[in-house]
Amino acid sequence: MRIAITGANGFIGSSLTRCLMKQGHEVTALVRKTGNVSLVPIKAKVSEIDYSNPDSVRSAFEGQEIIIHTAALTRAESWEKMKAANTALVEKVVEALNSNDAVKQFIFISSQAAAGMGTKNKPKTEEDIPQPLTWYGKSKLMSEEIIRNRLQKDWTIIRPVSVYGPGDKDFLETFRLLKKHLSVSMGIMDKYISLIYIDELCQLISKCIGNKNAFRQVFFASDGQTYTHRKFSDALQKAVPTFSLHLSVPDALVFYVAALGELRNKIQPKASIVNLQKFKELTGRYWTVSIDKARNLLDFNPQPNLSQNLHRTWLWYKEQGWL
Repeated sequence: MRIAITGANGFIGSSLTRCLMKQGHEVTALVRKTGNVSLVPIKAKVSEIDYSNPDSVRSAFEGQEIIIHTAALTRAESWEKMKAANTALVEKVVEALNSNDAVKQFIFISSQAAAGMGTKNKPKTEEDIPQPLTWYGKSKLMSEEIIRNRLQKDWTIIRPVSVYGPGDKDFLETFRLLKKHLSVSMGIMDKYISLIYIDELCQLISKCIGNKNAFRQVFFASDGQTYTHRKFSDALQKAVPTFSLHLSVPDALVFYVAALGELRNKIQPKASIVNLQKFKELTGRYWTVSIDKARNLLDFNPQPNLSQNLHRTWLWYKEQGWL
């Protein structure tokens, strides 16, 4: 199929481009003029897009059958900038899609953050009322609502949990700490999380393409397992041939670091990795989801192997000189 991917130079977008090309799809990688294309597959068809120009967006979608929207801003100094970068962009994309007769399906890569946390006894499901905690989560939820209410095409919304794998820069910081022989988990009490390896996420997305069971549906994306921060640290230790000292950082100290990050944001206009928005996520105890819906409707059956996948990620980091 003819597929265009927005944000194709990002972690998820570039990995998805590579995956769908291998499956034989005709993929167009949509990238901003100033975008770094180092992660985009060498043989990919790359096309520039200017999201601020409606004509450019419409032109980029011409002749495409499937549009997969991965472009997003995950950190911002203010709600206004987050909303403009994510929600306002989706409004422009929806407007362009509604005037395009060729496009048959729109796949929106949202986030677990749009739904919020599960509870001690029950992971979050697609039927639960969304309760986003952060600007990012709220902007994604608002984008979902725009798609549901305004898009005149078949759509699919996918909410990935934390995604790791080759090309990711968020988990990279954890590997860099391990290189310094430090392994860190947040909080004294156990915190529970869902995870997904990038290849598993690409597999789920590919199962949605042209699949009537996926039309006008929302799916969580995880590997189906639940991990504690300590279990993740132990798996990482097995994946990387080194020793480390494990530290459990109290939430109060995390708040202090986040507050300093927030102050830095006010001094220089660049969102810190750890700020008060991120603090809300890091200190949440039950970032867990159910993938029963994806199992039942899409026959999505991931075979998770956390240590092996972390080892593959570590090797890629080393090969690219990121570590």
